[in-house]
Parts: sequence; structure tokens; C-alpha cells
Amino acid sequence: MKPQIEQLDDIPVIFRMIKKMKVIEAMDNIFIPHKNWTGITVGELTSIWLCFLISTQDHRLSYFVEWARPRMQTICSLLSKEATVYDFSDDKLELLLGYFSESNQWNSFETIIDHEVIRVFNLETEVLRGDATIGKSFARILKDGLFQYGNSKHFRKDLAQFKTMLCTLDPLGYPLSNLTVSGNSADDPLYIPVIGQAMERLPSTGSLFVGDCKLGSLATRAFIHENEHYYLCPLSGVQLKSGELEVYINNIKSEGIELQKVWKDGKVIAKGYCTIKPHWYTNSNGELISWSEKRHIVRSYAYARTQIEALVKRMDKCFADLLGLNVKKQGKKTFSNISELELECKRIVKHYKMTDIINFEIKKEVTIKQIRAWKDRPAREETQTDYIVAAVKDENKIIQKKKLFGWRVYGTNNTSDDMTVEKAVLLYRKEYIIERRFNYLKNKPLNLLPLFLRTDKYIVGLINVLLLALRVISLIEFNVARNLEKNDKEIAGLYSGNPKHKTRNPSVTLILRAFLGIYCVASLNLKETKIEYDITTLNSLQKRLLRLLDMPYEVYAKFIKTVDYNQNNIILKIKT
Repeated sequence: MKPQIEQLDDIPVIFRMIKKMKVIEAMDNIFIPHKNWTGITVGELTSIWLCFLISTQDHRLSYFVEWARPRMQTICSLLSKEATVYDFSDDKLELLLGYFSESNQWNSFETIIDHEVIRVFNLETEVLRGDATIGKSFARILKDGLFQYGNSKHFRKDLAQFKTMLCTLDPLGYPLSNLTVSGNSADDPLYIPVIGQAMERLPSTGSLFVGDCKLGSLATRAFIHENEHYYLCPLSGVQLKSGELEVYINNIKSEGIELQKVWKDGKVIAKGYCTIKPHWYTNSNGELISWSEKRHIVRSYAYARTQIEALVKRMDKCFADLLGLNVKKQGKKTFSNISELELECKRIVKHYKMTDIINFEIKKEVTIKQIRAWKDRPAREETQTDYIVAAVKDENKIIQKKKLFGWRVYGTNNTSDDMTVEKAVLLYRKEYIIERRFNYLKNKPLNLLPLFLRTDKYIVGLINVLLLALRVISLIEFNVARNLEKNDKEIAGLYSGNPKHKTRNPSVTLILRAFLGIYCVASLNLKETKIEYDITTLNSLQKRLLRLLDMPYEVYAKFIKTVDYNQNNIILKIKT
């Protein structure tokens, strides 16, 4: 008979990481299926499903069984037990999604997993980040449903959306807690429940939660301080009193404050100083919480340039629209009286937010035109009235406005000398870490969007599963990057078409793609009643990646063996 060949590729690597996280044991302890459930356990099915999600970058349920069918030998070897193709049907996956949509059970499972991961992988828990993202869909909008219209910076405002809040661990971006809600929910109230979940999974107090200005609501800051942790966030105009920023800036000159420089990559990117302000807040239990907040008043050069460029662009457009009112051409609306024209000028100035910078004046011009006599019409005079718009910039207001450009106030309850202006700015600027995880979730490698499910609870369950896959992905990237950093080395050979290009932080896509082309071959020896299993030889890059992942060669070598099929071995089988 012909040898039987199965694709191993990156599946053993992914499964090994899942086992190291103790996903199977934790899931089987939390999720107890219906008594009619048969075959492999919930944890075992989920572990193979995670391998499929990460390896194929496809979350469609119906594709899973077709992926598993030609890999049954590999799956049985990984699970060390017999499995059938019916264990991987989309019906069973729907049951899993129903289980995983139960928030209490899922939170209990995540807590067990995160405790294990923090301990086993010796993760730092000093800095965490919180932020929200949205996902859009063509799903129908139902009352009190998951998909609703909401505010969004994305395109297609006509589409319904859901919102997912995430809290991650620096520097690997490991998702520690999450919450999925309807798309019309505000961000501010979501921080406390998500941060509260994360606190339950931290081994100790004293962690720093970093977020944007929406984390800066007084209730959230008080909650973090009350639980003996720290926060760092920029304060918006809502959290600062009117004119407070101008006072901080004016104090620099009036009090002779020396500004501290912020260095990055050998360049000064910002400057600022610190001050302390007391805060009070009464929580829901009527308890008064008080603390001291260190405020970093910082001017970013790049931020100032961006604001100045935006101001100049708005001024130019405003001037062009105002002066365009003087141009007469066919099909263009003309204003017959001064009041209509004045209203239009005010609308333009307000639209470009130039009310306090650009002043306009409407002048009346009267022109007398001499008309010659012609035939039976006598000579006459015609009076034509035109309204001319003149605009001028208030240079003093522009100078005053530019003085405020680039300035932001960062607040933190960490008042120690260690929390300098430079440290606060550089910590906040690593916000790209959580944004990268959002990109992984919605695009490649997990491809949450577009969504093919329509039931809310199934969507919530799927998001939970994909965030579990995101945990696996972040640990794969983290292990490789950490071991490269330990040895102060880089790795080459991961980039197609540029094998000499090196990197210290390879993405999971590059790492797993390096394992493509590994096969398991089973040959039947009828005379000796033996089945011989072998794999294709691993190349030097694959072996190096296994070392960087802290995985032994046995991850693949376990598939090399000889089995006597007369002993009715139910794990290792071959078709005849």
C-alpha cells in the first residue's frame, strides 16, 4: 500500500504551548458538559480548535471538521487517545460557544489560566494597559442586542457594532481580562469591571494601569487607588478645570520652573515638570477616598507640530470658503441681503472652529452703471448692490493659542520620585502594545472580522475563544523575543525573499510559517505486522525556533515510532 502522509506543520508547537498553559485541565474542571456528551472532553476539543484557529487564521465553524479529517492520526497522537471525526463537528463547536458565553464560568476559567501563566512563564505584572475596540457587522439590530449603532472613528457609520474592552500585560501584550458589550456602550464605565477582573488575577498589589483619557474618570482613578494599585493617564478637558492648563503653563515663567527633558532614541521629544494635587471621591458605599495625584505637565514637540499644522490647514480652508462667497458664477447661490450672508459667514467660521481667531466684515458696494439708449429705449442708470466679505486673522489670539499647543497633563497616584516626567511619557507612548493585540484580534492572524455568526451569545463565546488564542499567540512571541534578548541576538531566515533580514521581535505569523512543510509519514510492513512512523527532517531554522520557544525536539520526534498493529493499538492506526 502507499504510505499515509499527514501535515504536521506548526500544530505540535501550538499544542505544546496550550498544554504548558494547562488549558485542558482548567477547562475540564470548569465546563461540565451535558450527560449526553460523548467523545473527547471539552478541554481536549477546545485545544485542537485553538490549533486550527491559530494555524489557519479562520474561525468559520464548518471548516474545522474538514481540517481535522486528514489529520486524525496527528490529533490522536497529540491527545494520546482515540478521537473520531465526529468529535470535531460544527454542532459540538456551537455547544462550546454556548458554554463559553456564560460570563461567570468563563471568568473562573480565565482566572485559573492567568494565574498559571503568570507563575509558569514568570511574567512581569508591573504595567497593564486598558483600551476598547469595536467590530462592525451587517447583523440586524435588535432591542437590547449586542449589535447597536454607536460612536466610531471607523468608516461605515451605518453598520451596527459591538465593543470589546481589553486589559493586557506589558511588555508582551498578554490579554489578562476582557469584556464584550453592545456597540452603543460608553467606554468610561467599562474600565472598572475589566480592571477589577485583572486585579483578581494579579499576584500582588502595586501594579500600574495605563490608559487613555477615558480611564481618567474620577471614579476609575479612585477605584484603582482604593485597591492599592496605580494609574497613569492623560487628563482631558472634562477632568481638568477650566483654565487649569493655562495656569500650569503660565507657572513655568512666573515661578521659574526648570523643565525636565524627555529623551528617546538620542533625541529630546518632550519637556515638562511635576506638581501634586489632592483628590477626594465618595464611592457607592458612601466612603470617602482621598489621595494625592502627581500631575506631569508635558509639552510634546511632535504633538505641537501636529496641532499647528492642523490649525494652519483649518485657517486656510476657512479663508478660502469665506472669500469664495465673493465669487459669482453660474449655478452658485448668491445672497440678496446682508443678514443671510452674515449667517453663512458665521456658519463657516464655526464649522472650522475659528470663531476666536478669524474676524470677518461684510462691506456694501454700490455700483452705478450707465446704459446707452437703444431703439425706443432711452438712456438710463442702473444701480447694482453687492456685498463683499473681508476676513482677517487675529495674530495675538493665534500666538496665545500656539503657546498651548503640544501640552498635556498626565495624572498618576504614584507620587514616588521614581515616577519622573520621562518615565511617565515613555510608558504612555507604549500604547501601541495593546493596539497591536487589537489588530491581531480583528485582522490577521485571528481574523475576527468579518463575523459569520448571528446569535449574540455565540459571538460572545467566539470572542472569548479568540482572546484565548490571543493569549497563546502572545506567549509564543514573548518566548522567542525574551530568549533572543537574553543572548543579545537576532534571528534571520523568517522573511520570504529576504532571508538575510534579521529581527529581535518576530511576529507569530513569521514564527509559525517557518514550520510549514513538516510531514508525518506512516508506512505499513505486512510481513512484520509493523507500522513505521517518521517525519521530514527539521531544518536549522526550525530547530533554533524550538530552542527559543523552550520546546524540546520531542515535540516532533514523538511522531517517530514503530507500532505492532496486531496489538490493536487504538491510538496509532493506519488505513489499509
